[in-house]
Amino acid sequence: MAEWGTFCSRMKKFGQEHLQCSICHDWYKNPKILTCLHSFCKECLVRYKGAVCSNLKCPVCRRVTAIPLGFISYLPTDFKLKGMVRAVTKELDEGVPTCLEHVGKLCCGYCYTCNQVICFLCLKDSHNTHAVGEVGEVVESLKQFVIELTITNENSLDDVAQTLETVSKMEEDCCATLDEIRKSVEERADEEIARVTAAKQRILDRLDKIQSDREKLLTEATQQLNSAGEDLRKIIKDSEATVEISNDYNFLKKYIEQKDEFSACYSSPSIEHIEQLSVEFCPSASAPGKVDLGMLRGDTVIPSDDEDDDDEDETSYDDNYSSELYRNVKKWRGNWLCDEAQFPSLGSRYFYR
Repeated sequence: MAEWGTFCSRMKKFGQEHLQCSICHDWYKNPKILTCLHSFCKECLVRYKGAVCSNLKCPVCRRVTAIPLGFISYLPTDFKLKGMVRAVTKELDEGVPTCLEHVGKLCCGYCYTCNQVICFLCLKDSHNTHAVGEVGEVVESLKQFVIELTITNENSLDDVAQTLETVSKMEEDCCATLDEIRKSVEERADEEIARVTAAKQRILDRLDKIQSDREKLLTEATQQLNSAGEDLRKIIKDSEATVEISNDYNFLKKYIEQKDEFSACYSSPSIEHIEQLSVEFCPSASAPGKVDLGMLRGDTVIPSDDEDDDDEDETSYDDNYSSELYRNVKKWRGNWLCDEAQFPSLGSRYFYR
């Protein structure tokens, strides 16, 4: 018993000096080895640096280790150290448990049916028809199963990492493609805005020209009418003064002096040559509220709640509206509803079609 105690003490001291992580100061759990040959628990490295990183500086010697694919879990496992920890901790275990039903009897078997350890008496009594096995053999079998499962999971982890890279590349391609499409849409919209602005300015310039010419014509007519009014007011004033002369001889003398003025025939001024300007703006025949910049083509369809409405709008765009705006901009010059033959005095410059 004394020799056993001494052996356990030495094993415990050896474990504390060589089999404990320098970060958590506990037994190594899934130890990962760095290029500097120092080992640390996987979870300790994750807490120290994070699960995803490109490189890691050793907490002991500060030497940098490159992380495979950026994941701590991809660092090589120190299986030799892991096995030593398992062997030492197994030796330091308190011992074999005793049966709960049969006091003092050691549990030497394992019941697969009930998933519990059993003693020899349990095997003869309540578990005699169950699938059972010896603890050591069962443990080796289950450990092999866990090891195989771990290998499978590690392979699955590799697949996850590769798929993650693919998804990341798809995301980059998606962003680049959509940014390029946005740029094309912006350029197309700028072109259409420039065309509409140019068409608007042409119409406004034409309206300014019509207004300028029209105002010039009306100003000339106003000046002529004002001059005629002044002449008529002077004649009326002279006529009234002549009539007021009481002396017959003086009246005759005054009349003879202004005979030509009195005999002149001043007809009522005519403005028949100035007709009412009839101008009307006729907008281009386009669908109200719609502007066609183009359309998106592709096989990818993302359904939405408004899918039916979107389909209807897209059909309208494809069938009837592909280049309507451009045609309308060319026609958007107005339609001045005047006939030059009806108003020849205004001249052809007032009529625009």
